[in-house]
Amino acid sequence: MIKFARGLAVSGALLLSASVALADAPPEGAKAPAAAQAPAAEAPEAPRPAPPASQPKRPAAPRITAAMPECAWSGRRIISLLIRDDVDTADKHRRFYDQFGCPAAHVGLALRCVIQSETPAPAPAQSSVQQSQTQARALAERVEQCWDKPSMKFLGR
Repeated sequence: MIKFARGLAVSGALLLSASVALADAPPEGAKAPAAAQAPAAEAPEAPRPAPPASQPKRPAAPRITAAMPECAWSGRRIISLLIRDDVDTADKHRRFYDQFGCPAAHVGLALRCVIQSETPAPAPAQSSVQQSQTQARALAERVEQCWDKPSMKFLGR
């Protein structure tokens, strides 16, 4: 008896939903006018009005390049620190470099240039202190050259 009642309830629900669906559908002979069926996207757009002349135009934001003083200073320092294997301090300087909005790819290009450039041979008659000072100056020079033109390979002098 319970199965029969369930079957009857399901059949009634299906019948009721079908009759509601048929009542909502428009008759087959009646069709909507063609203008009502056209999509709204085909309507021509009205041209946007020009901004009033009284409003001054805002100047474009300055373009940040690797030649900007804050980018050049921090970038050269990052390269020098990486060459000397001071990765932790270089990472701290990299945060400043990123905060200024400087181009991140330039650091990699300049570092590649420094690595690929030849290291000048130290003069044999110099003491160890003089040799280290000479090498430090040569490294600073090379970093500066590679920062300015990272696509070049600078040979030691």
